[in-house]
Amino acid sequence: MNFYIEPFWVAFACVGLSALTGYLIARTNHDADNERAIEDTITYLCKEGYIKHRHLSDGEIEIIPLEAEL
Repeated sequence: MNFYIEPFWVAFACVGLSALTGYLIARTNHDADNERAIEDTITYLCKEGYIKHRHLSDGEIEIIPLEAEL
């Protein structure tokens, strides 16, 4: 019993699986990079005095909102 698959379909499956793998890896890294960028931006703004903040007992930073002027 010979089982023959056309080379086109083998190549098509390889390209499709490679694209899917690349997408999943990029999506995972992109989410982590966004979170890191947000944390770094908030830390920088706090250190440079651009935003009012206070440090909580658990190490988190709480941003103090500005009072609206009328």
